[in-house]
Amino acid sequence: MAMGKNKPAPVGNAIGAASSRRRALALMLGAGHWLPASAWLFTILDAAHLGPSEQFFASTTTDTKVSRVVLPVFFGQADAGLTSKRGFETMCELNPQVARDLEVLVESPPMVVDFYVFRKNYSTVYREKVIKAMSSLRNDTAGQQLPTLFHFGELTIRDASCLTTVLGVLDRAERAHGRPQGASRKG
Repeated sequence: MAMGKNKPAPVGNAIGAASSRRRALALMLGAGHWLPASAWLFTILDAAHLGPSEQFFASTTTDTKVSRVVLPVFFGQADAGLTSKRGFETMCELNPQVARDLEVLVESPPMVVDFYVFRKNYSTVYREKVIKAMSSLRNDTAGQQLPTLFHFGELTIRDASCLTTVLGVLDRAERAHGRPQGASRKG
């Protein structure tokens, strides 16, 4: 989700309007989320014919702390920021002025970016124990605190189709970069 200080006109012009002075774009991304978020930002800028973020924005700052992304936008030190919806909502809860003064410019579709996998033919007693433990976390008080502590939504058992959205974003970014679809990933 990208947010900025000014209320946007049409969403397609929102990023361009928020950074028309070509100042700084602050990015808040954990190491595991950098690729999908940067790919999503690339597709948004590409669709608006604004070029890659390295050329469009005068500077980009990456940080793992939500507050160090949201607050520079709030105080006018950066024109826009890219953070998770959960991180932005938490900052708005902690500081209602943030909710009042900052506007969501563009929001990505929901994407699964963190996951655990087992090899298809991996069958040991440990696989079933891990699946059972992960599935029962929401029934335990300590297990309910884990999503808050480690910044994730929930642990559920899903098939590979849950990755369709994030893989689509990565494929669109690869095509926009001029690489063949899926060329840098194993199938």
